[in-house]
Order: sequence, then C-alpha cells, then structure tokens
Amino acid sequence: MIRRIAVAITLVGVVIASCGNDAPVVTTLPEGAEPVMLDLVQLAQFGANPPAIQITIQGTQPSPCHTVESQIARSGHTITVQLWAEHAAGVTCDLAPTGFQATVDLGTVDSGHWNVDLNGRRYELDV
Repeated sequence: MIRRIAVAITLVGVVIASCGNDAPVVTTLPEGAEPVMLDLVQLAQFGANPPAIQITIQGTQPSPCHTVESQIARSGHTITVQLWAEHAAGVTCDLAPTGFQATVDLGTVDSGHWNVDLNGRRYELDV
C-alpha cells in the first residue's frame, strides 16, 4: 500500500534577473536527483495586493525514503520550477513508489499573464 506523505515546501525562491530576456531559465538538478511523477498540478492565485501564486502538486516519488526537493527561477513573466526526489543519506528501504503532495509558494507577482514551467510542462495563469 502506498503511504501518502505530505511535503510542504515553502520557497522564498531564487530570483534570477535576465536583463530583459524573457526566455525560461534552464536549471541544473543536483547530482543524484531522481525524477518524480506528476499526477495532479494546480496553480492558484492568493492575496490581492500584491497577488501571489502557488502551485500544488500530487505525484509519486521512488520510495518513502526519498524527500521531494525543488528549485525555482523567475525570468520576466515565466517561472521555472524543477521538482525532484532525493534519497535520504544513510537510510535503506525498499523501492516502493510512494505518493506525495507538495505546495510551492512562487511568491508575489505583477498582474498579467504568467507561464509556470514545471519539470518541462507549461501551465498558464492570468493574474
């Protein structure tokens, strides 16, 4: 049976200035990062002045010994989010796909159309 692990990831985020270039920022994952499967992704706006965006993700990680990690970068009206799993150091357990839920705070944003790239998939939101 797959155990549900709730992982709350609140990120202040890494904001990368691109000198006016709105191209998505390519981020490099750390060595040993393992992919997660994304089952459900929801973008939501909260707050009004200034508005903020958060993304809620449900998915599957390789085992209960993994933790879900993330990295974000912003360029113009595009936010790039990389989500992956890391095996806890010194812990041994069977590989048994395990569900997770993560909420990532993408921070405050200006009004307008936003693209959120999550592990290579694009999601859009008008704020």
